[in-house]
Amino acid sequence: MIIDAHHHLWRPERGYAWLDAPELATIRRPFTPADLTAELTAAGVDGTVLVEGGRCHPDEAAEFLGYAADTPAILAVVAWLDVASGDVPATVERYRGLRGGEYLAGVRSQVQGEADPDYLD
Repeated sequence: MIIDAHHHLWRPERGYAWLDAPELATIRRPFTPADLTAELTAAGVDGTVLVEGGRCHPDEAAEFLGYAADTPAILAVVAWLDVASGDVPATVERYRGLRGGEYLAGVRSQVQGEADPDYLD
């Protein structure tokens, strides 16, 4: 069995500002579960882990967990979470309560993109 341990899905119109960079014009289009499934099949990959895509918005977790519930090749999800928010346990519990919440394998924040050098203090 071959597992892709990290991939992203995105719909640019939903707020993926990093896709605005001129050098990313070739991938500035939706990349959906159907696109993913076709690529995995072509590459002989059996399953994958969907990792938050840099949108940095809690709505992305519900969307991605729903994709996992509907897409057999998505075996797990790593969702975005503001680790400095103070409500990490409650947010994780909320994510687990969403449709597909059983696919939540982890959370991460885009710490490298934070302007405040004391963000994690």
